[in-house]
Amino acid sequence: MKFKFFILISLFFSLHTQATLSINDSHSKLIFYPESNEINANSENILTIEISMDKGWHTYWINPGDSGDPAEFEWELPEGFQMSGPIWPSPDKIPFPPLMTYGFDDQVILPFILKTPKIIPKQFEIALKANWLVCKEICIPQSGSGKINFPYQNVNALSNDQLKEIKTRTVQKINLKNFKVISDKNFETFNLSFDYPVNIYESYFFPYEYGFINYAEPQNLSKINNSYNLEIQKAIDNKELNLLSGVLSIKTQDGVFNYEIKGDSKLLFQESNINEITFFTALLFALIGGLILNLMPCVFPVLSLKIFNFIEKSDSPKEVKAHGLIFASGAILTFLLICSLILLFKFFGVQIGWGFQLQSPIFLTLLIFLFIFLSGFFISSLNLNVAFSGNAVSGSSGYSGSFFTGFLAVIVATPCTAPFMGSALGLALLQPSYQTYPIFLSLALGFCLPYLVLSFNPRLISFLPKPGPWMENLKQFMAFPMGLTAIWLFWILSAQLNRFDLSLVLVGSLVTIFIVWLSNLKKSERQVLNYVKNLLIVLSIISLTFFVPMSSSSEESSKVETIIDTNDFEFQNPTFVNFTADWCITCKVNEARVLKSSTVLEYLESNKIDYIVYDWTERNENISVVLESYGRSGVPLYLLFKGDGTDAIILPEILTETMVLNALRKL
Repeated sequence: MKFKFFILISLFFSLHTQATLSINDSHSKLIFYPESNEINANSENILTIEISMDKGWHTYWINPGDSGDPAEFEWELPEGFQMSGPIWPSPDKIPFPPLMTYGFDDQVILPFILKTPKIIPKQFEIALKANWLVCKEICIPQSGSGKINFPYQNVNALSNDQLKEIKTRTVQKINLKNFKVISDKNFETFNLSFDYPVNIYESYFFPYEYGFINYAEPQNLSKINNSYNLEIQKAIDNKELNLLSGVLSIKTQDGVFNYEIKGDSKLLFQESNINEITFFTALLFALIGGLILNLMPCVFPVLSLKIFNFIEKSDSPKEVKAHGLIFASGAILTFLLICSLILLFKFFGVQIGWGFQLQSPIFLTLLIFLFIFLSGFFISSLNLNVAFSGNAVSGSSGYSGSFFTGFLAVIVATPCTAPFMGSALGLALLQPSYQTYPIFLSLALGFCLPYLVLSFNPRLISFLPKPGPWMENLKQFMAFPMGLTAIWLFWILSAQLNRFDLSLVLVGSLVTIFIVWLSNLKKSERQVLNYVKNLLIVLSIISLTFFVPMSSSSEESSKVETIIDTNDFEFQNPTFVNFTADWCITCKVNEARVLKSSTVLEYLESNKIDYIVYDWTERNENISVVLESYGRSGVPLYLLFKGDGTDAIILPEILTETMVLNALRKL
């Protein structure tokens, strides 16, 4: 079929098409157009049939929809000749409520391809017998037959209107960016997902196979930036989605464009196991997930800053409320910024998800420098306000410090996925932006809710210890969790960089400690020395840019397995699949406490269950696609496959040994 598009284009602009056979019936006329006066040996030639109907009448496409029949053609050919076709153009929707049919109003042009042998007679004939159905309020079968003798001479060109009609209905080879087919878990609906560079006014999928979809149900088009989702209702008890084929019609301001989808599961099929949750359920899950996110170990060191701030301001309820609101605004705006960045990357076709920034060596390095800087301030003799809550940031009331605390708390929270968060964010990133933003906003509100409640309830603040020397001791102690966080980030970075780049990061860390030391020097009575100190601080900060790696350069990959092709994500044996990342604390806790326990490992081995790990520490678009197909935007994701082609069992984000063993027994 590689000649199809070329042949059709040749047909559209040919000015030498001849009318040689005409069949008339009660409400329509069939005309047979050969390509040229002569048919050559060992060649492919176009023979075209035009069916014209009385005004208001129509005929049917290869798949007529809820009712009707397509046209049928029988050919009598000389020995060795082969006829293929017709090549069906894209149809129109012809509704008869409550039914929906597909066909052509007034006229349709159907090309056929005649392939000739190496030797053909000088004169020969081709006989045609045709049956077609035309309908208005009633349907009337039409039929006729005739013969064409070759060679012949009877020139009559196609009109401009006919050429325009053929061009509009041309079916092109599918070439849409990021095209995939996603089915829901119960096979009740499926989505055609694709990117398109211009705004689409309308889109519709016409399946070749009869009975494949529910024709009467509307097909809903949604948009996230330049990414489109066409939701289609499947017919009852029809699960052969891997055989999907048909025509995807797209209407833009530049016209109508039609793309042929071939029934090849290895290219197109991607089954989804998205948990069936509604938009409002996702809002609730995001709120609960945000609350639980406060308990994650990656967040605690930074949030201790806010607790200290509340204790210091406990004598001024008005100040506590103000700091609580500003902290919340910083956190909420950061969540929305992350949401915008994810949508922006998806707009440009980059597959990313929750925690994506920790896949960047640049971001990781800057975060390491920041945590070393904070650790130095905590352990220093500087007052907490000077260190972070206000003066060090803005030199004013400390409100900008509260805002920055909210910002930093969210940044370090992104490696963590709390319970309920996975399914909520997975749904959010598959929806249009007007639904994605509210889900992220709900997550942000859940994250900030404890501090808003605390700041607006003075009675609760009274339960906190009074300010005293213990705060300075606790403040200095918190330098160690900060340092441990920096070490953890460096460990993550070690999987992404070679030894030379890692040594540069260590030098940058030493420069950061030097900056802290300079900041702790007492102010000199000699102004020149103060200027020198400030200049050294500025130069040291600038020099840090030379120690930030610009790209990933790992000497050996940390991945246990790599997904090369998402269509190969199938398992013939019972398999436990673990999607993880070095920067995901939830993943590492699950692995240490559960997945690497002797009990679980022995059960996997004794029952011959394969254990496969996919590492998402560095960005991998194929892993991102698989995560998205299971309704997740980040890790962890745990899947159990029976190996018989049935749907995977999805485990929760937080595992227990009993939970995993019970799930494995179901395999």
